[in-house]
Amino acid sequence: MLGWSAPLALLSLLALVPWLRWLHRQRESESELRVPAVFLWRSIEADAGERRARGDPNPRWRLRALVAALFVIAIAGPTLEYDGSPVIDVYLDDGPTLGVRESDGQTRLSTALDLLAAEIAASSAAEVRLISLTRPGRVLTLPGSARGDEDAVRRELGGWATLSNQRAPLPAAAQLRRDAEHWLVTDGVRPTVVAWATAVPLHRTIQIGRASENAAIVHLSVRRSALSQNSLRGIVRIANGGTQATRRQLEVRSGDTTLLTEEIEFAASAVAESSFSVPLAGPSPLIASIRPGDALADDDALELDMQVASPVPVDFDPACGAFLRAALEAHPGLEVTRAGAHHPRSAKATSAFQVSCATTRPDSGLRTIWLPPRDRGAARATGERFPGAEEALESSFVEETAPDFWLVKVDMTSPEWARQLEYPKFVAALVNRALGRDLLGWSAVTGDAGSVDVRPTPLASHDTSERGVTPAREDLSGFALTLALLFLLVDGGLVWSRS
Repeated sequence: MLGWSAPLALLSLLALVPWLRWLHRQRESESELRVPAVFLWRSIEADAGERRARGDPNPRWRLRALVAALFVIAIAGPTLEYDGSPVIDVYLDDGPTLGVRESDGQTRLSTALDLLAAEIAASSAAEVRLISLTRPGRVLTLPGSARGDEDAVRRELGGWATLSNQRAPLPAAAQLRRDAEHWLVTDGVRPTVVAWATAVPLHRTIQIGRASENAAIVHLSVRRSALSQNSLRGIVRIANGGTQATRRQLEVRSGDTTLLTEEIEFAASAVAESSFSVPLAGPSPLIASIRPGDALADDDALELDMQVASPVPVDFDPACGAFLRAALEAHPGLEVTRAGAHHPRSAKATSAFQVSCATTRPDSGLRTIWLPPRDRGAARATGERFPGAEEALESSFVEETAPDFWLVKVDMTSPEWARQLEYPKFVAALVNRALGRDLLGWSAVTGDAGSVDVRPTPLASHDTSERGVTPAREDLSGFALTLALLFLLVDGGLVWSRS
């Protein structure tokens, strides 16, 4: 079927062709005629030629009219539309809830891939692409040799599909291919996907999942205790994402040591919290778990790496003074030694840096906080203001002059400042900035009560016949333009040969 991108342009042919014919006829009637002399015409009446019929125009006007018509056709955008094998884009909602194990023992992902493989094998599609809704740009194009074989399609899908916690923007309707059918595979749990399914032109929806009850550990954190230098304070939170009250046995362990055992009963959509004490003995990971397990096993346990709890070694330059050394030694997350000395725990430390007061810029390969010597009397004379902890990020007090190198612009040896509470706070904030993390607390967070909801929201079913697929198109504008240029060259050759 022939279609047009700009069909109104064809209306210009109604005036263009007659105008070209008239133009060539007018040109022939006004052409120059050479004669021996004009005195022989004196006796001819002046209006005798007006009654003479004009002859036919130059036959080449037809060729030129054809050239002009082909240019107009090219502008009108002719397209050849035809029905062929469908092109299918499958959008897979590969979020973590597809890991829910249903009553038949199969995960939602496994069931979804089985159904999808059967649909693809029966579709006789010319092209099939699988597109992840959680990871932009992750696309699988099924090879032609596998599209008609259900087992081959299932193997391809199984090797590509994995679950992800990422949250990527969903494609807008205008971003979907016009010449493709659009399929959605989802369990209907994520509200953003449910809303997206009603906003884009889907041709088929494959929805899986029935389970609705799930509890999960959503938060596990530890922080240094203000009451003890040898222990940490821990917090664990459990969320019920189901529709019914439930009971779980909570256990928190570090290595072979059980830190907390508690039975928790909480209502639907509720969150329960418990605290516990963690000794600083050893870097064993902290693991919180709940029993019995439920449909989604991946969120029934949460692990926190306790390696970060080991004190961080710091090389300290004695020239920096006793006040700064005392503030660093009082920090529970640091192990202060003299510059160049051996660190007893350096093999286990997560990072190291140096504090230097050298007169020239130090270059030791470590992260460096540099406090160059200053004229302290002059600094006080100019009314120097001592900053607070929140100002350790301001360039007027601390400037990162190079990667992993920080220049301190305030006098850390001032007795007036060292007696203030803001002094150790500023030092702690400066250390956190140099290391890029908080040395006083760590956490592992997976979400909140809403994120553990596994209840599917029913979606409207779609049938390919309900929405028309834009047929395959082949643009013929280039072909018309090529013919026009070819005939234009032919016409030019005729003119050149005649001259």
